[in-house]
Amino acid sequence: AATDDVDEDVERRDAIAHIKQIIGTLPEKQQQVITLRDMRDCTYEEIEQLTGLAATNIRVLLSRARKTIRERFERL
Repeated sequence: AATDDVDEDVERRDAIAHIKQIIGTLPEKQQQVITLRDMRDCTYEEIEQLTGLAATNIRVLLSRARKTIRERFERL
């Protein structure tokens, strides 16, 4: 059981490393909003204030970034 936990931790860390690597290949604005929203838990309002982007633009950028991450991650 302990070995299973260790294996799961290793797999989780590998997955996170791959996702971070994929994020690094995204266009700059997508990187910025995905990092603020999904990694730093910023609200849309906070992201608007930090980036100067409108909420609708943030949602579109997030959607595109998540789609790209999902597609590239599934190919691994």
